[in-house]
Amino acid sequence: MFKKFQTLAKDWAIGAANKVPRGRRVRTLTMCRKCYTFFYRNSWHFERPDYLRMDQDLEIPVRFTECQACMEQEMAFYDMDATPVS
Repeated sequence: MFKKFQTLAKDWAIGAANKVPRGRRVRTLTMCRKCYTFFYRNSWHFERPDYLRMDQDLEIPVRFTECQACMEQEMAFYDMDATPVS
C-alpha cells in the first residue's frame, strides 16, 4: 500500500516538474552556441525542456550565449600554450 502511494507521489512530482506553469509565459530559451546545451531551471542541460516535446506548436525565441564550461575551455592555458614569465 505504501509503495503504491510512493509511486503515485513520484509520478505526480515528475509530471508537475515537466509542465510549464499555468499563466506563466516562457519568454526565451537560452542555448550555448558551442556545445548546444539548454539553460533552464537555473542550470545547463543537454536535454531540451520537456514542454518543448509536449507542445510542438509552441514557438519560443532562442538566445545564443556561451555556457560557463565553454568559456572556461576557451580561457584555459595548457602547458604548451603558457609562456614562462621572466
